[in-house]
Amino acid sequence: HKSFSQRRELLARFDVFFADDRILPMLTKALGDKFFEKKKQPIPIALTRKEALPFAVQKNLKSTFMFLSAGTCVTIKAGNTGMDATKLLE
Repeated sequence: HKSFSQRRELLARFDVFFADDRILPMLTKALGDKFFEKKKQPIPIALTRKEALPFAVQKNLKSTFMFLSAGTCVTIKAGNTGMDATKLLE
């Protein structure tokens, strides 16, 4: 997406973005800063084996990713108020 408005529309339209891990370093400049400000960095997937793609997508959808910023504070979500205390302890 070349224009800023197209990238902003793409960002608003989807919650999760996946990218081939081989091109991930090149996407930083192509996507722009807004993707990283909104914490919607593309999740890397190894696409070397096509038959493993559905399993890789499912695995990544069930995973949690932590992106460290350059600042001094880090926030980690471990659960939500709708979860049982036993689930949070697992």
